[in-house]
Amino acid sequence: MAREEEMLQEVLHEIGQQRKMLVRRIDSYRAYLDNVRKESYKKKSDKKSRRTAVNSVKYSHSQLEEKGVIISSSMAGDVKKHLMFEFVRQSEGGYFEVRASYRGLSVMKMELNFEDLLERQHQNKTQLEIRDIVLNVNKVLFLLNKKFVLEE
Repeated sequence: MAREEEMLQEVLHEIGQQRKMLVRRIDSYRAYLDNVRKESYKKKSDKKSRRTAVNSVKYSHSQLEEKGVIISSSMAGDVKKHLMFEFVRQSEGGYFEVRASYRGLSVMKMELNFEDLLERQHQNKTQLEIRDIVLNVNKVLFLLNKKFVLEE
């Protein structure tokens, strides 16, 4: 019985060591990915600085509906008519701020993480609900890719 307990303690110790090693490996991969992402965006913004760098784009509510980015909205027609959305690239790669304004007044700010959107897409979660608006994840990714990521 004591021998079995000793063997189980050894196995538990080995599992703990494996866990520590895997956690360190995951941390190392995350640091590597963060570095690659930052360098990638830095290189793209360096290339763009020679031309005109696009750091933000604005769309009206109706433009985003036409593009299929907004699937549905429970806002009143007059509000939709005067609602503008600005997508702003953040200095940290892969993050975008979405600012909504109604007749020039800021009504909402939110942050989109490109990797989170890709993960949602991978999980076949095609919609993203934000307050009174439902967004099409694939169309949001396409818009961000087209305006910020793929432009070189």
